[in-house]
Amino acid sequence: LYANGVHGGVAAFQVGNPDLDPERAYSADVSVRVRRDRLTAEVTGYVNAINDYIFLENTNENRGPDGNGPPIYEASQTNAVIPGLEAKVEAQVQPWLHVGGQAAVLGGTGDDIGEDGGDGDLPLLPADNLKGFVHLTPDDRGPLRSPRVEFDLKHGFDKDAAGTLEPFSQFDNTSSPPPFGTASTKAYTTVDVSAESRVALGLGVEPSLRVAVRNASDAIYRDFLDTYK
Repeated sequence: LYANGVHGGVAAFQVGNPDLDPERAYSADVSVRVRRDRLTAEVTGYVNAINDYIFLENTNENRGPDGNGPPIYEASQTNAVIPGLEAKVEAQVQPWLHVGGQAAVLGGTGDDIGEDGGDGDLPLLPADNLKGFVHLTPDDRGPLRSPRVEFDLKHGFDKDAAGTLEPFSQFDNTSSPPPFGTASTKAYTTVDVSAESRVALGLGVEPSLRVAVRNASDAIYRDFLDTYK
């Protein structure tokens, strides 16, 4: 409501609006669930209609008398519709092998925020994503108790900025973008690997040991909602 200054975390001048109205949301969802001995699956579709949805708008202006200061982002409102779909499945393929995956797809439009003055995409919504995992739980080996090895994969799909009102969108249209990236982001895939186990040392206690490697493939990426793109 009353922000009026530089937000150092995003290098922008944020301006509040004391006349913002409370949001009013209406939502509906439907789910289908399947459960079997070794399989569970679920698909959920939903839609949120939000009157006076509050969002941060890029004014495409810069603070300062010479126009070279930080970009100005203002709190604004629109009537928004946000539909989405989520799905997940998990299976116990073997007593020692557990696999699964999930997907999330999200959209969102607002009244009168498009480039042509009509409906347009809402800014700062997450990109669609796909995740999967493989968990191995082999039998105890030597001093190892309840060992567990995990492989987790995430694929983030590419996503374009929601027009010029998207924060950071000014970096999409420059011949010399800053080192921290752009508003629109490319697709990426990351893999995490971890192993853990309790260790029986004959001391009356079993300490736990866990080793993990995040982004094991060393993929270079930017998530769409990273503070710095």
